[in-house]
Amino acid sequence: KDSRCQPNAEDDLGCSPLHYTVRYKNDLATIALLKKGAYINEESNFGKTPIDEISHATFEKFLDECISTNLKSDKKIPDIQIDYNFLIAPNRNRDNDSADKDGFCKEISSLKRIADNEELRVLVNHPVVSRFLFLTWSKLSFLFYTNLALFSIFMSAFIVFIVLCQSLEQDDRNSNPIYRLFEMISLVSIAILMLRELFQCILSYKHY
Repeated sequence: KDSRCQPNAEDDLGCSPLHYTVRYKNDLATIALLKKGAYINEESNFGKTPIDEISHATFEKFLDECISTNLKSDKKIPDIQIDYNFLIAPNRNRDNDSADKDGFCKEISSLKRIADNEELRVLVNHPVVSRFLFLTWSKLSFLFYTNLALFSIFMSAFIVFIVLCQSLEQDDRNSNPIYRLFEMISLVSIAILMLRELFQCILSYKHY
């Protein structure tokens, strides 16, 4: 509870206190640091994170304690609160820090590492993790379905355009309204797709 506590401080090896508590199986200290906001995907100079060494039982116990309720007298249904501070990455500004390589998806990179860990993989179904994934999907689903619809329109129009190119004579193409329609849809669609790719490259060029 000391205000001077810095759970994400690191030593010369790039290790945070959480690296040492999970390595030496100090479960109480591990949970205390995570509650204080220690970043669970902190990468040391050796490429190791606390996720690689934390035990299933300790991490599951911590996730259980991330859920709290706030029952007020005027409410019949309690407010459920979930603490996600352990997924928030500190700014290190160093080359080997996975939290600084991209301004996006810092939390998702932690969950991916959890899913890649054979011992912790089952905890992806834990309410804390599954709820976070659901909230993330609810924000990204519109973009996903928009991209899917745009790509489907492009492919459908382009296929029809190619079929018309093969079935119509060269002189009849420009005078055929159906041919001109699908030609225009194909051109507009591919232009939008190219702009989308350029936008993604600018936003996240290191992962692109």
